[in-house]
Amino acid sequence: MDLLTLSDADRAELHRRGFTDDEIATASFRSIQTFTQLEGATAALPGFNASGRYVCQSGLLSFVRTIDGEIVGFQTRSANGYRWASVEGNYRLPNGEPPLVFFSGSTETIYLVEGTSFKPAHVNAKTGAMVVGASGGNWQGSPQQLQELIRRYPDAQYVLLPDAVSVINPHIVPKYRQTAELFEANGSELHFQWWGQLEKDVEGDADEDPSWADGTSLLLASHQNPCHSCRRQVEVQRLIRPSEKCSLVSSSRS
Repeated sequence: MDLLTLSDADRAELHRRGFTDDEIATASFRSIQTFTQLEGATAALPGFNASGRYVCQSGLLSFVRTIDGEIVGFQTRSANGYRWASVEGNYRLPNGEPPLVFFSGSTETIYLVEGTSFKPAHVNAKTGAMVVGASGGNWQGSPQQLQELIRRYPDAQYVLLPDAVSVINPHIVPKYRQTAELFEANGSELHFQWWGQLEKDVEGDADEDPSWADGTSLLLASHQNPCHSCRRQVEVQRLIRPSEKCSLVSSSRS
């Protein structure tokens, strides 16, 4: 990690996204170019070949850490999107699960934030809380890692911060339900932070809109509609069925 630096362009992009230089250093962002040669690198290191050259996508590099802080991989971001660095095409952990990314911090409240780079790092930097990120919001795809998280921090309040529009996305809502079911099966509860984020150009994601912190915490295991008064209530009601055990719900306001 110490052999890599951060380019001026990538630093400027992080500043644009609201990171300070201290927060950038804490998150350990780096830049990397294809064919970079690193002393001591082998084909066992994700993204590198036997000659010690990096052979994956150039871009802004984000390290992926376990709950113990161990670096187990990384992703790069460029104009082509996010790409996992892999070993022979495999980026998964030895147990077969996709890695979650853990940003250490206080554990009274632990946030679940979609993504493995900017978004979870930003929430971690601004709150000081532990944050657990998942590529594509797929926490339910890594049950052993979630079980270990809950085992270590049984008294934490777990709060998921959904991206804008996601609560009306038919591909995302089932993931939330399955994740909530995993928490319940392991003796915990998962809450959903609602700050009116139905439209991205009105209310942004948690790393874009600081108003999320003033939102309402909704328990993902009761039986009401999370959006009583929003103008897209019909779509939300269709996707988040109140008869289902782990519907997104509101016990207070829309």
